[in-house]
Amino acid sequence: MAKVRIRAPKTTTWLPQLNSWANVDNLTKLFGEQAPAGPAATVKETTGVSDASQTKEHANGWLVLFSYVLIALGAWFGTMLTATAKAVTFTPPENGFDSIGFLALFFVMAQAVERLMEPLAEVNFKFMGSARKQKENERDQNIKAAEDSTNAAARQENANAAATSEAEATQVAANTKVFIWALASFVAMLASGATKVYFLPALGFNNVPDYLNILITGLVIGGGTKPLHDLIKLIEKKGDSSSDDEGDEGGEE
Repeated sequence: MAKVRIRAPKTTTWLPQLNSWANVDNLTKLFGEQAPAGPAATVKETTGVSDASQTKEHANGWLVLFSYVLIALGAWFGTMLTATAKAVTFTPPENGFDSIGFLALFFVMAQAVERLMEPLAEVNFKFMGSARKQKENERDQNIKAAEDSTNAAARQENANAAATSEAEATQVAANTKVFIWALASFVAMLASGATKVYFLPALGFNNVPDYLNILITGLVIGGGTKPLHDLIKLIEKKGDSSSDDEGDEGGEE
């Protein structure tokens, strides 16, 4: 259930045009004849609430199920591709990067898949990117209409409509995230099977079935570059700590 807070209308203060009024008597007379105009309406801050029975803020269940089916198909098709695939060989570069070089290819693949998925977030699907922008525009319009209204009933109706649009925009964002993740993982599994690039053997795990290698590799790459970047930083930090420890031991001897 989404909520949107609408500010109370700004009160207007009344100040007479003094013009040539110069003495206290005339000012007193002016204020006595004209009563100050108060605020246009005594409307308080309003909270709009979406209808939880009509609007959800999480991804659609059918889309989550479809995503898992797509993941399973990716692992299956990727395994089929290994039959004719030629394994990619890796030669560490001759610089300080070779300690984490085994992750470089996965990072590059993840970045390539991310770039491939970016245009899809703008596709005009009802449950994806452009629909979110439409819902956000509707929310902003309803908020403005509520803020401009001095009628309590109309103000509340617009506030509730704004909250509903906010909830729908949140659901579209969740749908987009699930769909892009599933499709990115699917593409990564096909690439893993076609090149025999596996994540677990790179970490030292051997005799892992191809389908499991492809499944895990696809999920790792489909998760984007951030997890891999964090892992690289962790390995670098651990390597620096080991070097410092060895240096300290050498100094003590």
